[in-house]
Amino acid sequence: DTQIFTAIMNSTFDSSKIAFEISLGLTGVLSLWLGVMKIGENSGLINALSRFLSPVFCKLFPDIPKGHPVMGSIFMNMAANMLGLDNAATPM
Repeated sequence: DTQIFTAIMNSTFDSSKIAFEISLGLTGVLSLWLGVMKIGENSGLINALSRFLSPVFCKLFPDIPKGHPVMGSIFMNMAANMLGLDNAATPM
């Protein structure tokens, strides 16, 4: 049946168009939130909040020394996950 091959090809192109539109939208949202997190990191807000939450982080990660710069990265990752930004947490 020659009509089935045409339908398969059309659905393949339609699906790839939808996938591209979704990925383009996700890229925009991801860029926005990574920019917001970078502003927070450069302003010192992330370090202040990680110092505030250091007692919790020290209990969760006892091998990391107090005041280590990685605490800010851990805080940003946890904040992104709590906000439901799983895709934004991956690059951090």
